[in-house]
Amino acid sequence: MLLGIETATELVGVAVGDAGGVRATSTVTGRRRHVESLAPAINHVLSQAGVAIGELNAVCVDVGRGCSPACESAWRRRRGWCRASASGRSA
Repeated sequence: MLLGIETATELVGVAVGDAGGVRATSTVTGRRRHVESLAPAINHVLSQAGVAIGELNAVCVDVGRGCSPACESAWRRRRGWCRASASGRSA
């Protein structure tokens, strides 16, 4: 199960998929508020796809110039999810 994140433009794009294809997507107009928009978008696609955090095998991000702060925020959030998942609580 893969979580894809795109933040290099005005939009924040998030998708969840697996070998069978894309299971859910979300595109939000971030107006350069990517850090604030990203976590809710991730939560939305996970919910829409019926995917638990612990089912994610990989997180893929773009490398555009708008990426750094938003992706850093996503990485922090993902690490928190991993810790919560390992301890049996929700993040």
